[in-house]
Parts: sequence; structure tokens; C-alpha cells
Amino acid sequence: MKNKIRIAITALIFMILSAVPYTAMAEAPYRAYVYDEWGQSKGSPNGYLPDKTYTGAEAGAEHFNEPQDMFVNNDLIYIADSGNSRIVILDKQFRKVDVINELSLNGKTVVLKHPTGIYVTKAGTLYVADEGRVLRVNQQKEIELVIEQPNHPLIAKDFQFKPIKVAADEAERIYVLSEGQFFGLMQFDSEGEFLSYFGSNKVEVTPYVVLETFWKKILSKEQRAGMAKLLPIEYSNLEIGPDGFVYTTTIISQNSREEIKKLNPLGNNVLVTENGGSDFGDKEITIKQGVKQDTSFVDLALNGEGFIAGLDRTRGRVFEYDMEGNPVTVFGALGNQQGTFLQPTAVAYLGNSLLVLDSGKRNITRFVLTEYGKLVHDATVLYKQGSYEEAADLWRSVAKRNSNNDATYIGIAKALENAGKYDEALLYYRLGADRDGYSETYTQVRIQSVRGNMPLIMTLLGCALFGYYGFKGYRYATRSRRRDNTLKLPVVFRKRVNPFRCLLHPFDGYYAVKEEGKGSVVIAGVIILLFFIASIMHRQNTGFIFNEHNLNDLNILLIAAKTIILYLLWVACNWAVATWMEGEGKAAEIGIISAYSLIPYIAALILVTSLSNVLVGEEGIFLDYIIVISMIWSAILMLIGLLTVHDYGFVRTVRSVALTFVAMGIVVFLAVLFYTLFQQAYVFLSTIYNELLFRL
Repeated sequence: MKNKIRIAITALIFMILSAVPYTAMAEAPYRAYVYDEWGQSKGSPNGYLPDKTYTGAEAGAEHFNEPQDMFVNNDLIYIADSGNSRIVILDKQFRKVDVINELSLNGKTVVLKHPTGIYVTKAGTLYVADEGRVLRVNQQKEIELVIEQPNHPLIAKDFQFKPIKVAADEAERIYVLSEGQFFGLMQFDSEGEFLSYFGSNKVEVTPYVVLETFWKKILSKEQRAGMAKLLPIEYSNLEIGPDGFVYTTTIISQNSREEIKKLNPLGNNVLVTENGGSDFGDKEITIKQGVKQDTSFVDLALNGEGFIAGLDRTRGRVFEYDMEGNPVTVFGALGNQQGTFLQPTAVAYLGNSLLVLDSGKRNITRFVLTEYGKLVHDATVLYKQGSYEEAADLWRSVAKRNSNNDATYIGIAKALENAGKYDEALLYYRLGADRDGYSETYTQVRIQSVRGNMPLIMTLLGCALFGYYGFKGYRYATRSRRRDNTLKLPVVFRKRVNPFRCLLHPFDGYYAVKEEGKGSVVIAGVIILLFFIASIMHRQNTGFIFNEHNLNDLNILLIAAKTIILYLLWVACNWAVATWMEGEGKAAEIGIISAYSLIPYIAALILVTSLSNVLVGEEGIFLDYIIVISMIWSAILMLIGLLTVHDYGFVRTVRSVALTFVAMGIVVFLAVLFYTLFQQAYVFLSTIYNELLFRL
């Protein structure tokens, strides 16, 4: 009897639970991550999780066949089912509303051929890119406009019109992406007349492009005609945003930049992140079988709040960005599990959900926002609206869940800055790697410091002036006594030329090194050691605003190679070239004058490192001026020194410097070659050794 009661109670509990609707969120079959300021991926909570997949058969519209595009408008989902030559319309419950495979044109039936791109306006007008033509269709399935092979002076006569994607703005301008068109989107007016090309990509500057441009400048017209043309990369998709701007994706980018663009009416890209970047997609690039596995965006979508979702076919990931292009979340992967894809082709927003169309699986996957994702979305929207204090509360909740999200710290910093808590704001701006925000806040801190310490500053300045002129008067009064003391200096000091004398009187100083032997190898060594230390300080101690290095990634050997090894290589190669060109300079003399010539640059490194901690971003140009002036100064000193010790003329000195750089390049090349050969030989011998051990 008791067992029957237990069974009855258990059954009743299961019945109650089954009657209560609930949503179970399984663990995602992919890893969510964000990138830090140095492009290294860090773990992150999932912003979206897969909810359910939908097939055409489940929607009551038979199976999809190679679907190529998807668009959501007024809670209706339009699918370009290319393989079945139709457009399927579903409601937000993923039930069939309509199937379009035939249209009407002047009373005649027109059959869709192979629709690959669709766009629907707010009024319900449908645009279709369908195998060599673009159709504009009203809600009664009547074709209002047909755009076929356009004829215009800007269009080449042999051009084949192959539209694959289409969109239209509120002014009824039609934007068409045609396969093989490298000059940008094709823009048509409401009557289907070609207007112009819009927003073309620029030819990316790569080593190959630079070399090709060089050869084209020196070759004849006939020879140039046989060379490959340098063409910009074509777009892969487009979208009209809620703000009226045209958004585009590029499937291949040699420099991994501007894969997603926001084109203004002039066709210029205005999508730049808060840190001035334009790199979208994955930043950790792998090489597989000699091919770079970079992000390949095939589609993008925007929601009413301005969030941008870009679909990557290389790794099957969706990258979501805010309205300014700052990363929000990443999700998805290639695979057979729910939430992964075989051949993703399109992405679209449906309310707070994201839909991904998979041509390989012939289905649609619906992703829903997690609690973390909703917090980030709400905080981002409030931040962009200027409600920094309200957003800060949400950002603090985000920070508890993900300490790797830079936007979290920037949002909190902005709220603290508005509240006048500048010192705390600086800390959060640093955590968020926002150098522009840090610079603006530090400007306020510096102004307050100057105002609060003005009496002390003026007192110290007065004391400094009094001390300076008092010291000058003292030196003037005791000049005869100091002259007598100078005569009594030890002989060892009088046999060495002062390195600082070479800075203002290089001919006299270097002449003393050459003819009187007053140079010091020891002092030169100390200068090079100081060069090495100053380089380390410059990398590690430059102010946050101007320092983009990862301070935890210090490579002492690399800095030593850039300073000490480079100096020794310069001295050795210049001595070898001078021997061949009958120069009179010895290796020790070359080393001395080279070290002395570096003093302005070393001093500039130390000065710039110090000033970078008190200057703001707008004043950074002065740091560049200091470095450039010091490099020019050092180069002039180097030329004068080589001219003096080798007894060359100016032209011959310049020639010897050029040959020295060539010799350095040869030495580096041979060193890399020998290292590679040694590495291969080591691997070969290790393989043989391991094979012998295995067989014996």
C-alpha cells in the first residue's frame, strides 16, 4: 500500500512538472572568449546559448536545399531557399506563412530561378537577387521593377551582371553586390537606372603590392600590360542599418582590417572603435597547411539598438559588436552538435534572439541571450545613451561574472569621472585599456594638481632661478682659481676627450679621438650599457597613455639584440667595409665614435620616458619631435665621426654607410640561414636517434 502511495505521489509530481513551462539551457558546445588589448583571447561567460533548431519540414515548408540568405522584418522570417528556387516566409514561431516561387509581371507568370539575396523594407517591399537580375516585388507578389544587364559608360562592355546580394534604403536607392565586381556596390535609383559605384574597397598595401607598383614604374607600357592588375577586394554582403548607413562585409582581407564597414553617404568607412581600431573577427590567426585561417565574414545583421552580428564561415562563429564596433560577445563553432554549423550562410536578429542559417545542415538555429548577455546589452545601451551612473551598476554586475571584459571597466570609469572621482577613474580606465579616456581624466587631475600646488611651484621656481644665477656669479668670481685647479687635474683625465664635447664640437672631438688617441673604449662600453638600460626603461616605464607594450612580456634578449648586438654588428661591418674601401679607422675608433654618437638618442629615450608620465595624449607629438630630433642629431654625429676617422669625403662616407647596411643585412641573412639549417639538421639527427632507439 505504501509503495502504491509513493508511486502515485511520484507520478503526480512528474505531471505537475511537465505541465509547468520551462526553458533548459544546456552547456554550450563552444568556448566563449574576449580579446585583451594585446590580441590574446581570454575566457568569458556565454552571451548566447542555442535554444532550438528548425528545419523547413518542421515549419511545414518541406526541406530547405542550399539556402543562401535570410532576412527578418516585422517578425516574419524570409529565407532564400536557393536550391528549391523559392523564398520561404515563416512567422516568429517558425511556422510557414507563405512560399514564393512564382511572381507576376504584367499579367505573366515569372518563376524564380536561383534567389541568393533578399531584402525587405519596412513597408513590406521585397527585393530579390535572382540569377542575373534584381527584382522588386510588392506584397501582392507583383514585380514592380526588373534590373538586368545595366548599360553605362562607367561599366565595362564585357561586364557580366551577376547580382548575389541586394538592399535598399529609405530613399529607394538600390544597392547591389555583383559577383566579380571590384569597384564597390552598384547603386541604382528607384527606376532601376545605374547611378554609380558606391564605397569600393581600396587596394590593400602588402609587400606584393609594393613590389608590383615598383616594377610598373620602371617597366615599359607593353611589359606592364602583361602584369597582373592590382584590384581591390570585393565585398561579400551588405545591410542597411537602422541609422540609414550601408554596412558591408569582406570575406578576405590580407591585412585583417576593416572586414566590417559602415559606409556614410560619401562611401567612406566610419566604423572605428573607441581605441581607434578597425580589426574585426579573430585576432589569433592560425596557419593550416600553409594557408592563413583568418576570419571570413559572409553576412551581418543589425538590430534596432545598433548591435552588429557578423557571421564567420571559417570557424563558424558569430561576432557581436556594439554600435561603435566594440566587441560584445563571440559564440558558435563548426560541428554537428546543436549550436554548431557545417556551412553557415546568413545571420539575422529576431527580437532579442539571433538566428543563423546553415546551408550544410539545411536548418536555422535560434540563439537566446543569457543573463550575462542581457546585462552587457542593457549596460551598453545605457552607456551609449549617456546614462553613465545607471550603466555603472550594470557594469559592476558584469564585472563579477567576467573580469576580462574591458568595456566593463570603461563604463565604470566614465561614471566615476562624471562624479569627479578622477583618481578612481584613472584606475578603471587603465584596467579597461582606454588610453583616450585615461588621458582626458588625467588632464583634469593635472589641472587640479597645478592649481593646488601653484604657491609651492612658484617658490621652487624662484629658488631655482636664484640658485642658477648665484652659481653663475660664484663661477665668475672664482674663474682664476678654477683655471689653476684645472691644470692640476691628473694626467689620466687630460688624456681622454669628454664625450659630451663631441655633441657640440664633433670635428674637434673626433679629431682628438683619431689623431691624439683620446677616446676611451671603457667609456664607449658604459654608453652602450646605458643604451641597453635606457631601452628597457623606455619599454617598461613609459607612461600608460603612450605605452602599448605588454609589461609582462619583457624579452631582455630581444632588447639586447636591438642594442648591444646591433652596435657590435655595426662596428664590425663598418670596419670590414672601411678595410675594403681603404679607410683609416680602426675597429676601436669606430666603436668609440659610434658610441659617442648615440648619446643624443640615449638622452632622448630617458627624457621621453620621464615626460610620458606627465603629458597627455594631445601633447604626445612633442615626444615624437624629441625622438626624431635626437635621431637626426645622432646620425649627423655618426657621419662626421666616420668622415673624420676614415679620412673620407662626404660622398664616400655616405657610400660606406650604405655598404655597411648591406653588409649587416647579409650577415643577418646568413645567420638566419645557418640557424635554419642547424635546426633542420638537429631535427633530422633526433629522428634518426629516436628511430634507432625504437628498433634496438
